Amino acid sequence: ERRLPAIRTLNLAKTDPNETDVTSVCRALGAEGAPAVRVLHLTRISPSAGQAFAAAVQSGRMSELREVSFRDEDRWASTGLRFVVRGLGSGKVSSSLRVLNILVNRDDERNIHVEEVLGGLSEGLRAKALVSVEEFTFDLQ
Repeated sequence: ERRLPAIRTLNLAKTDPNETDVTSVCRALGAEGAPAVRVLHLTRISPSAGQAFAAAVQSGRMSELREVSFRDEDRWASTGLRFVVRGLGSGKVSSSLRVLNILVNRDDERNIHVEEVLGGLSEGLRAKALVSVEEFTFDLQ
């Protein structure tokens, strides 16, 4: 069921969502909930949300995606970004993705896997899955 068939921009950054809501949005994207989304801004990426986002990308249902931004909020660390980056590196959005922004708060207690995020990016680059990206920001605070 296409819940939001005409939505082109979905910006949930700075909305203070809970983990369950972010995961539900990511699952809906994979179920063709918003097939025309070109700009997506999310926050609070838990492992389950990251896995749902990766599955949505790998399903090929987000082929219109042009810009993706993940931004941590104060005192929150997105522990699921490693799944997101590996999903983006799969090549399913390789011809459309132009802008990728990842802004995260470093938090060793919550086990932010910076190496895994960078590893996923380098895998995508080696596989030439991110060749269309024209603007990339990785900000570790």
